[in-house]
Amino acid sequence: MATDPYASILDLDAHRGTAELFAVYLRRSMRGAGTPSSRLVLAEADALLLQGPARTWPEAAVRLRFLVEQYMLTVPGQSGRQQTLARRALRDIAYLSRCEEL
Repeated sequence: MATDPYASILDLDAHRGTAELFAVYLRRSMRGAGTPSSRLVLAEADALLLQGPARTWPEAAVRLRFLVEQYMLTVPGQSGRQQTLARRALRDIAYLSRCEEL
């Protein structure tokens, strides 16, 4: 009888905290990977957002980035001016996140 080669793989999501899970779901949703349905990933990300306030600045930056990117996908967020403002906000978030790491 053949054994399942995937039986020994760890479920890494089970070992992650809320902030790490949110970041993983965000990366998966942006790449379209991880689950067959992007709605499921968004539902999981929404649930993590609703669990409580961010505990650190990097966690808050990840949440803000997610929200800005979601806004950019809406009809009002599609205007040229809104896209420019959102891209600048994302640039600022990335810059401040790098400064926080130093």
